[in-house]
Amino acid sequence: MKKGRQRGGIITSDQVVRVHDGEVWPQADAANQWQALLWAWIEAQRAYVGWTTHNGYKFDLPYRYTERADIGMLAAGAVSSGWTALEEFSIHKKRAKTAPATKVKEYEGRCDLLLGNDKTRYLVEAKATFPKVSSEHSLLSDLWSAAGRSLKAASKAAKRTAKGEHGYHRVALSFVAPRVPKSCRSTVATSMQQCLLERLETVGFAPAEKWAGPRVDFCAAYLPRAAALNVPRSCDEYFIGVVMLGHLRR
Repeated sequence: MKKGRQRGGIITSDQVVRVHDGEVWPQADAANQWQALLWAWIEAQRAYVGWTTHNGYKFDLPYRYTERADIGMLAAGAVSSGWTALEEFSIHKKRAKTAPATKVKEYEGRCDLLLGNDKTRYLVEAKATFPKVSSEHSLLSDLWSAAGRSLKAASKAAKRTAKGEHGYHRVALSFVAPRVPKSCRSTVATSMQQCLLERLETVGFAPAEKWAGPRVDFCAAYLPRAAALNVPRSCDEYFIGVVMLGHLRR
């Protein structure tokens, strides 16, 4: 495999190692050890969708909820891959510049997720965004615009997390789940899902417009076919898939 290139801060298609049945996960040189986690994250979502479909519950999608659900899927996948995971992990944080003046520069706070194995520990801060789209024309620009803002916000949160003496690595994640109004019908949702999948397969995660977020070190996507054909329970929108973008803070 060729060494990955980046264009506009986004990993391009020569880093994508597999695109199959709506699942996309790339080879990211800066985060090779995330490969197993990306796959496990997809597997965890697939398991949940299958469980809701075949156990008497109406079809549901985990990524249509809040960032806590996204973090939960990542944590579940990590544990199934032999990692240790703990949500709402206590850690020292740096006070924001906008906070009232005080001599105490750090305080006891929490990060969204701790991930660790025998070699590495990650402190994860995540944000979720749900851009509403109604046409293929606006799909890509709306998605990347929302992704840039979301990853930038997560990166700022990760920056405030103190690495401390334990050598934690800080990671910012953005989960982007585009919404399609139910009034657009499933044929439109299917068309937009295919549009996004084809773009990911051909040009990778390069944005359609100018990228306003931080550097992307790894990324993956889950776009199950059933999501473009079914509206989740207690919902009036199609959620055609989710893209996860990751930024490693130095």
